[in-house]
Amino acid sequence: MIDQELRTATFALRGKGQGMRVIARALGLSRNTVREILRSGQVAVPAAARADLTEPHADLVRDLYARCEGGTGCAWPRSWPSARSSSRTRR
Repeated sequence: MIDQELRTATFALRGKGQGMRVIARALGLSRNTVREILRSGQVAVPAAARADLTEPHADLVRDLYARCEGGTGCAWPRSWPSARSSSRTRR
């Protein structure tokens, strides 16, 4: 993600009549990144729109954290496959 300082500089250079290639070289960005920033029309850094992938497992994580006393003294649950086992054959 491009920070607000670079976004501001992009708009400032564009306001001075500089082209995308010149802006990209001056700021060390790709032309596509400069194009995306200018198309957005916003100096503010946009919030990342991502789904929370941890939410379906939140209860399991809390339970394991509590069982492991906050990360100390935690043992691998016997119901889980061994961390050493793998589907790959060893050579």
